[in-house]
Amino acid sequence: QRIRDATFQIVAPILLDNTRFEALCEQVGVDADGVGRMAWLVGCWLGGVDVQESADSVFWQLIDALNVAKNKTVPEWICSEAFAVREYLLAGLVDASGKVTLAGDEGYAAKLDEADSSSDRVRDAQAELAKYSQVVVTVDDVAFAESVLAVARSLGITYSVDRAGPDMQYRIHMEPSSALSSVLDCLPQEIVATSIVRRLPVLFAFTVTPYDTASAVRDVWADYQAPASLCTADTRCVSMIEKFDSELVALIARTFDMFGKHVSGIAVDAETDEAIVERFVAGELRHEQLEQVFRGLIAQHLSEDMVRRIKSAQTANGQGAYVGLTLETGTDQLFMLANQAVVHNSDVYVGFQVQLDLTGIFMHGKLPTLKISYVSLFRSHAWQKSHESLILDLCQVLDNELEPLQIETVQKEAIHPRKSYKMTSSAADVTCFASYKWPVSTPSMLTDSSDRMDAGTTQKYWIDVQLRWGDYDSHDIERYTRTKFLSYTTDSMSIYPSPTGVVVGVDLAYNIYSAYGNWIPGMKPLMQQAMAKIMKASPALYVIRERIRKALQLFSSEPTESYLNSTNYAELFSHQTCWFVDDTNVYRVTVQKTFEGNLNTRPINGAMTVLNPRTGQCFIKVIHSSVWAGQKRLGQLAKWKTAEETVALVRSLPVEEQPNQLIVSRKGMLDPLEVTMLDFPNITIRGSEMQLPLQALLKIEKIGDMILKATEPKMSLWSCYDNWLATVSPYTAFSRLVLILRALHINTERAKIVLRPDKTVVTEPHHLWPTLSDEQWIKVENQLKDLILGDYGKKNNVNVASLTASEIRDVILGMEIQAPSQQRQQIAEIEKQASEQSQLTALTTKTQNVRGDEIVVTTTSSYESQAFASKTEWRLRALAAQNLPLRA
Repeated sequence: QRIRDATFQIVAPILLDNTRFEALCEQVGVDADGVGRMAWLVGCWLGGVDVQESADSVFWQLIDALNVAKNKTVPEWICSEAFAVREYLLAGLVDASGKVTLAGDEGYAAKLDEADSSSDRVRDAQAELAKYSQVVVTVDDVAFAESVLAVARSLGITYSVDRAGPDMQYRIHMEPSSALSSVLDCLPQEIVATSIVRRLPVLFAFTVTPYDTASAVRDVWADYQAPASLCTADTRCVSMIEKFDSELVALIARTFDMFGKHVSGIAVDAETDEAIVERFVAGELRHEQLEQVFRGLIAQHLSEDMVRRIKSAQTANGQGAYVGLTLETGTDQLFMLANQAVVHNSDVYVGFQVQLDLTGIFMHGKLPTLKISYVSLFRSHAWQKSHESLILDLCQVLDNELEPLQIETVQKEAIHPRKSYKMTSSAADVTCFASYKWPVSTPSMLTDSSDRMDAGTTQKYWIDVQLRWGDYDSHDIERYTRTKFLSYTTDSMSIYPSPTGVVVGVDLAYNIYSAYGNWIPGMKPLMQQAMAKIMKASPALYVIRERIRKALQLFSSEPTESYLNSTNYAELFSHQTCWFVDDTNVYRVTVQKTFEGNLNTRPINGAMTVLNPRTGQCFIKVIHSSVWAGQKRLGQLAKWKTAEETVALVRSLPVEEQPNQLIVSRKGMLDPLEVTMLDFPNITIRGSEMQLPLQALLKIEKIGDMILKATEPKMSLWSCYDNWLATVSPYTAFSRLVLILRALHINTERAKIVLRPDKTVVTEPHHLWPTLSDEQWIKVENQLKDLILGDYGKKNNVNVASLTASEIRDVILGMEIQAPSQQRQQIAEIEKQASEQSQLTALTTKTQNVRGDEIVVTTTSSYESQAFASKTEWRLRALAAQNLPLRA
């Protein structure tokens, strides 16, 4: 009951003001003044009113654009539209299927009198009760009801729901408030008017369902089918069944209806009476022999997974570990994340407290939907990266103020990688050493104005940065920071270089900060200014905010970059500098066969490739094999190594030579680059749908030998275009390079023969490719194209002559092309038939039933009318032809 009482929380109204509905209206030809009327019409239509408009009117075009023609429900995104759109739409619903009671409701007035008169919600309702008592909207479908409730919640309107009538319709009772009066003000009848609208939080309830052993057994019975692997094959599984007590064995036997066995057969096996078997299954008595018989049946019929599920529920029964949290209305990941501050509440304890991996987020129950959202927000070590970014920013600020603060040096301390999310102890992140001794104040908050410098002097001053993820009931960052300072400075586990310092706390969920501790002269005003700027400008915090916006499907301030493909790759040759980053060959291994016959892999030197398609410059960074010594998860590590090397390369170049855009060859590189490129927010990172064969550069002897013979990591710069740009454009040079590399990737020997058609062709010492005239290059390019298309046709069983020009371009650039498929052709024909149904002729079929009655059926569909010609049909025709002379 305490859990049930605690799970009544409040949800704030949605204050976003998006313009998606207005954009759809503009798209179908409705001006800005008519947006409210169209929202009202849509609400009336959703409420059941037959809107008399022609089929091609703007109203029906808007209904199609909203995608609600087949499934009448309010779209989820309406809840974040402009208030006027939401109010007019809800007003249309009230006008169509609602009822406004204008007379005073004594029952509701008495309820308000009993409530706390100082409450904002009660005062707001009392002010509107003189105008009307309640508004009731009746709907038939539960999904439609939930969508209406979502709109009401988003406006700050309180409600209750019940079911009544012969059809058990859903009745939504909306209680008086200024927010509801603003909706009624949109009605054509002008029932009420309001001048001041107060949008207050809405009560939101959860229901808590305990998941006990009986529930687990019922769930297993619902999922029960013939299991692939039975417990009889696993001794561990059998031992778990042996530990089931008599009541649980009887419960399983009762639920599974004794696994189809008859009572008499069970009685014979257990050498007892049928009446005793029935009483045992009913749970009225214990019987050792019957327990063993049913344990054997359980092992024969249930899988290991099913037994583990029952065992887990039995082990945790009554402890709260398997309590499921279910929302009152059907919800999804978007709504759960939007209200995470209420749902993920430290005061609602429905299970053991668990800390999410690599974060400082503590969860108090099984909320898998919310857990998935959190893991996605802090993927790629975003929690640690945010902590480190804040520390570096503070170090930079202090380093710029050495003289005013009389600091000798600023030292960033070496901390444990898990320090940012280890909440039981702490250590200093930054230590400042004094030029002279500082006077130190007594501990105080960052916002306190009067400090007394009477706590002695010090020559060392530390700063400890603490991150947290707050929730609705616990997001007082000042109290949290003070608690952490007092706790960590008095325990024996935390390591600080001196007694004097400050703890800086940052709440990532609410984007707020504070600090508490000792202060030296000039530190507090500097910390106030620095933290205000860091919270706004920190790239790491910006990444987390952008991830939250994307997860909540909010409109980002920046347009998202589309992936590079064969239709837009001409953008590579604009005035912006673009780089291709290829990590395919960063981690390479050689496979050796051991004396015992096993295969052993050994890392060899690899390389990261960065190509500028406009100039042909190619940076190749040798990744020495010693980098992988003693490391695990090398495939994942290679991505991060590539990202770090890319950032190092960008830093080493002057600003005018730094790229404006990074294009990764594999999508797995997007997250590592996004995190490591935080210091370069103006460089956009995008993926590519083209599989460019940059790894084929290592098949050139000059480059391949240089990489293999390297004894240490080193960077080299190559020109992939030789002297081509003197006669051709960068677009042509890039296309030629892709042809060469694709051919080398497919068939190295054949490609090298094509590149050197005769002995007179030579390769200059400072060039990568043979020196050819423009006419010779045209011939070579055609031969390379034929080589690539021939290989594609052979692998995909496709006639090369049937490929169009765009398909040939896609093959060469490495785009995914679906080969012609008979299955897809049939799907297209079925869709075409569906659109041609209106033009079909009627087909009348006469049949007889078993009683001899004639049945006439007329159909207009073309289904079940296809003819099938067997391979042996010629036999029937040949036999029929033999009888032709006899007929004559």
